[in-house]
Amino acid sequence: EQFILSGNSMGGVVCQSFAIRYGNRLNKLALVSTGAYVTNPAAAREKADFMEGMEWNRSFFENAVKGFFALLPTNWESYVDVAMNAGREAMVQSTRSSASLNFLESVRNIQVPTLIVQGEKDTGRTPEDGKRLREAIPDSVLHILPGAGHTPMLEQPDLFHPIFLNFLKGDTA
Repeated sequence: EQFILSGNSMGGVVCQSFAIRYGNRLNKLALVSTGAYVTNPAAAREKADFMEGMEWNRSFFENAVKGFFALLPTNWESYVDVAMNAGREAMVQSTRSSASLNFLESVRNIQVPTLIVQGEKDTGRTPEDGKRLREAIPDSVLHILPGAGHTPMLEQPDLFHPIFLNFLKGDTA
């Protein structure tokens, strides 16, 4: 009947969209390394155009994957393997559609306890993005994890997991 929804990055955008439309189905919401808007729509469109015409090679994906981490895990190349299997059209279209992303007013209507976690060193979704989400979503709490980039659950698991598990158990502080 009701459930907890969690997402990282673009998954967090999907979660926000669901919560805005079907918030009555949610018990709680957890948003990790995400935001409610795109600060530079033109740059998002340019990135989509670039990806559409670029050579789909390992070097590109190695650089892209490294950009997600402030603390590069030892198995980072496995993430490159996964990224290389992504469909070009899906990546281009999701990047292009993100250019019009602006949920900042709509997320004010989210009425469930919401956990927001951002990496202190995330350059894609900065701590400022988390602060804006925290200000917009009424029953929310923000944790900024030191030293982490865009994947705090992988980069700082000893910090992330207790916060996340306590939230699931009912401690929103």
